[in-house]
Amino acid sequence: MGGVRGMTAQEVGLYTMILCRIYEESGPVEYNVLRLSTYCGMRETTFEKTIEKLVALGKLTLENGLLSNDRAEIEISKRADGLKIASRAGKASAEKRQQKQRQDATTVERKPNHTDTDTDTDIKEERLLTQSPRLPAKTADDDGEISAAFDAYNEAAERCGWAGVQSRSKERVSALKARMKSAGGLEGWRVALAKAEASDFLCGRSPTRSGPFFANFDFLTQKSSFTRLMEGNYDSKPDNSPRGPSPSRGGGHNSLMAGFAAAADIGQS
Repeated sequence: MGGVRGMTAQEVGLYTMILCRIYEESGPVEYNVLRLSTYCGMRETTFEKTIEKLVALGKLTLENGLLSNDRAEIEISKRADGLKIASRAGKASAEKRQQKQRQDATTVERKPNHTDTDTDTDIKEERLLTQSPRLPAKTADDDGEISAAFDAYNEAAERCGWAGVQSRSKERVSALKARMKSAGGLEGWRVALAKAEASDFLCGRSPTRSGPFFANFDFLTQKSSFTRLMEGNYDSKPDNSPRGPSPSRGGGHNSLMAGFAAAADIGQS
């Protein structure tokens, strides 16, 4: 949360969208104001001013017409290295299997007798063990990031009045991993939590017809509601929006629309 503390909801939203675009492109993004402002759903002038603020804060870099983020580039590099290592390991495993198949094809099968029965049995058991599929072991980094992501949610829950997570079931871990993957890792998950904290609707600060609404872990990790969160559907309307509707009408409309979207998400879960 320290990475976005002090930023406005508009800055957090744009920062999140640019990070997602960088991860989608697997590298820096061309700074095309018209294209990116349309992608983020913002006016060009507002987009340029917000980008300038994010660059000044050190959240983004703008060099040679390319937008990037130092942490994102490190994560993308790690992911590329991991794919290379996995590819090399896969090729080595395939070569080993082919070599073993050639050896088995040239081995002459012997008839068992009373002197070598035990030896043959040991060989068969050894082959069964070596040919049995093995599940990939979990890495300490994976477990550490998932634990940190749960902790980050519980810290945000205390501040926002959400229900805390006590049961870290397989289903919840699986949903969390999927959302972290789409957001670009632990840092992207923290940005998403900051975006949710800045939402008046998700934190019960916007009245609805059925009373205040409070998000929870299962709601935020559901694919449809997480997509709406990242796309800004639950964003609070800025007070200084130019040529916008009056605060009373605009805020109520936003809360109502966010309520419809949340109701649809809850119905799907």
